[in-house]
Amino acid sequence: RLVLHFETPLDRAPNLPGALRITGSAHEWTVLCNGRKPEIIAAAQSLSAALVEEAHAPFDDIFAAYARINR
Repeated sequence: RLVLHFETPLDRAPNLPGALRITGSAHEWTVLCNGRKPEIIAAAQSLSAALVEEAHAPFDDIFAAYARINR
């Protein structure tokens, strides 16, 4: 789980390769990733974002993200 802060507020979730789920609004977005963390961070930085927090995602969040993809 990555928390990103964008310099400029976004009106929709950023397009980040390898993201399972992106939630948030304006300046702060939380990204659940599938192990492609360096790629996601690089893509976010190219959009003027900074990584402000990194943590392991709860199992329930990971399960929900995969369940949503497989629908």
